[in-house]
Amino acid sequence: TALRASGASDEQIAAARTAALGPDAAARLADLDRAHAAWDARLAQFRAERAALLADPRLDDAERRRRIDDLLARSFTPPERIPVEALDSVCRVLDCRALNPEDGR
Repeated sequence: TALRASGASDEQIAAARTAALGPDAAARLADLDRAHAAWDARLAQFRAERAALLADPRLDDAERRRRIDDLLARSFTPPERIPVEALDSVCRVLDCRALNPEDGR
């Protein structure tokens, strides 16, 4: 949000949301924020583990791909894998280092 980008605390954001939308909507938005933070953490963990696999010189390409596929399957449900794979595909094309700095993609 613009408030978060400007450095507002969680409490300030909650107060602004409550004032503008009411307590129920503010609580739902806080739940959504927590869900987004959890997703971001899971994605970061996946990318860090994948980066380690990509950097492992002991793995040949087939074994590396198998291990990355296994990691993806362990890390995300089938519906969740769709946006993860889509974002990574876009980043490979656009060279999104800012979105995926762990492995240089």
